[in-house]
Amino acid sequence: MIRSSNHTPKKIIIDQHTKWAEQQFAKSELGDLRRTARLVKLASTLANEPGKPLVNIIQPAADMEIPSIQAT
Repeated sequence: MIRSSNHTPKKIIIDQHTKWAEQQFAKSELGDLRRTARLVKLASTLANEPGKPLVNIIQPAADMEIPSIQAT
């Protein structure tokens, strides 16, 4: 079976969203590296599921604790 050149496997798309989230948020200074990691994970997850409500995307409930971002 030959795949068309315009077919992108879901894994590649997820990897692109993870890379994007890391580029955008990995240097965020949230006071704790775990918060930064959670922000990157949250952004990547949201990018993978556009248009879906947070409660249907984020698991476990601890991930719902969105890190606060303060403007400097």
